[in-house]
Amino acid sequence: LLSCLECKVAAEEGINALIADRNKQSAAVQEFACHKLLPSNFTDGCDDFLTLYLPTVLYMTWEQFTPEGLCTKMKSCDSVSCECPDIKNVQCCNLGCIPSRCCVRSNGVGGVKA
Repeated sequence: LLSCLECKVAAEEGINALIADRNKQSAAVQEFACHKLLPSNFTDGCDDFLTLYLPTVLYMTWEQFTPEGLCTKMKSCDSVSCECPDIKNVQCCNLGCIPSRCCVRSNGVGGVKA
């Protein structure tokens, strides 16, 4: 089992690699979907559609992952350590490991009010 820090570093590298490799991933999905899965009369339209949109969809998908979220789900990081301390407004601040602006504004960070 990785430590929390090791997991976050590895997850960050993995996410960055997926984002950087999205054009190759897109080409592989496009080859399978348009040339092997669908009938031949759909190939041209499928190619056009996936060429235009799939790299962006993959980018947006990989951007949704965070090292903190992945490592918490993998049990390498403690989910409690990701919560804002001394939260006054739970609905405002319970957004995960990155404190929201409203959390920072209402509770301050490190004793300093924003």
